[in-house]
Amino acid sequence: MIADFEKTVDTAWLWPFSSTQQKIARSWSTQVDLMERYPEHRFAASQAQQYKWLEQLYPKLFERVKEQIANDKFHLVGGSWVENDGNMPSGEALVRQFLYGQRFFQSRFGKRCETSWLPDSFGLSGAYPQIMRSAGMKYFFTQKLSWSVFVYLENELFLQLIFRNNINVFPHSTFNWVGIDGTQVLCHMTPVDTYTAQATVGDIRRAITNNKVGLVLRHRPGYAERSTKEFGVQQHGATCVWER
Repeated sequence: MIADFEKTVDTAWLWPFSSTQQKIARSWSTQVDLMERYPEHRFAASQAQQYKWLEQLYPKLFERVKEQIANDKFHLVGGSWVENDGNMPSGEALVRQFLYGQRFFQSRFGKRCETSWLPDSFGLSGAYPQIMRSAGMKYFFTQKLSWSVFVYLENELFLQLIFRNNINVFPHSTFNWVGIDGTQVLCHMTPVDTYTAQATVGDIRRAITNNKVGLVLRHRPGYAERSTKEFGVQQHGATCVWER
C-alpha cells in the first residue's frame, strides 16, 4: 500500500476565491515545511489555476514550492486547469482543460503531469482516455464512483447527507480503462473509497482488504499487492500537519 498526502481544494464552491487562495497558501506552506523537516515527505496537488494564484499572490512561497517540485517531493498531478466536472463539459472544453493546464506546468516547472487526477467528479466521459493520452498522461486517479447513492437522514438538529453505493459496486481498484476510440489508460480508484481518509488503523486495513485488481493486471508481478490511500483534511483543513 502507498500512502499519498494530497489536498483537494475546490477552486470555487461555498466560499469566495480569496478564501481558496488563502487555503492554498496555508496548506502548501505546511507541506513545504514538512519536506524541509522530513526529507522523505511527499505531497501531491493538482489544478494549474491554484499554482498560478500562488505565483501571483505568494511569490516567495511559490519559489519554495518550485524548489521542492525540482527535488521530486512536491508532485504535480492533474494536468488540467482545475479539477473539472467529467460529464457536462463538451469535448472541446475538456481538451482545453488539459491544453492550458499542461502548458502552464511546462512553462513554470519544465515538466508536464503524467497522472490525470479527478477524485471529486461524480462521473466521467467515455472520451477521457483518448483526451488524457493525447495530453501526455499515462495514468488516471479517481474515487467518486464509489459515492453513487444519496441517503438522507434527518433529525431535529440537522440534515445529514450520507453518500453510499449500495446498488452497483465498482468491481476494480486498478484496471485499464478503454475509451470510445479504443485508447487505454491505466486507472486506480483508492480502495478506501474516499479522498479524506485520516490514516487510522481502519483506513489502512480497508486500503489493503478492499483492494480489487482487474483480471488483466492480476497476474502482472506486484500489481495485485499495490493500492493507494489518499489522506488529509480537505477543503478548509490543513492536509497533514506536524504534531509534537
